[in-house]
Amino acid sequence: MPHLLNVGLTTADPEKKVPIGFWMHRGCVPFISPQQYQSIIGPPSNPSLEEFWSRGYQTLFYAEGNWNAHLDSFTELPDRSIIYHVDRADIFEVHKKLGHKFCLSGGIPNVLLSYGKPDEVRAYCKKVIDGVARDGAISWTPAPSCRMIPASKTCGL
Repeated sequence: MPHLLNVGLTTADPEKKVPIGFWMHRGCVPFISPQQYQSIIGPPSNPSLEEFWSRGYQTLFYAEGNWNAHLDSFTELPDRSIIYHVDRADIFEVHKKLGHKFCLSGGIPNVLLSYGKPDEVRAYCKKVIDGVARDGAISWTPAPSCRMIPASKTCGL
C-alpha cells in the first residue's frame, strides 16, 4: 500500500502528538464481500499501519459502518498501534475482541445522540462506561457526521 503509506506519512503530525487518520469509508461487509475485504482492504492495509507504528505514529482507524465481521484481522496489529473508532458496530463486541490491545473511541450510536431523550443517552453512556470504559481504554467521540447534537444530551455525561 505505498499510496496509503505515503499519504499518511506526508500528512502526519511531525511531533507525533496527533494520530494519523485512516478513514475507512464503507470498506466493510455488506458494502464489499468478505473475499474483497481479505484481498483489498483487511490484511493488505496492515503493513501500512505497522509501518506507521514502527516510525512512532499511532493511527486513528475510523471504522465507518459495522466492522465487527472483520475484527480478527486487527488482532494481528501491534498493541496500542491504533485507536479503533467504533461507528455503527457493537462497542461491546469490539471491546471483547480488541479492548485489550487498543484504545477504543466512539461506540455511542449517532441516532441515539441525535434523537434519543437525554435520559436514554445517559443510560447508554453509563452502560458503555460500566462495560467498556472500566478498563480505561475509551475515548468519547461521536462520529464526525454527527454534527448537531443538542447540548442537553452531552453536557454532564
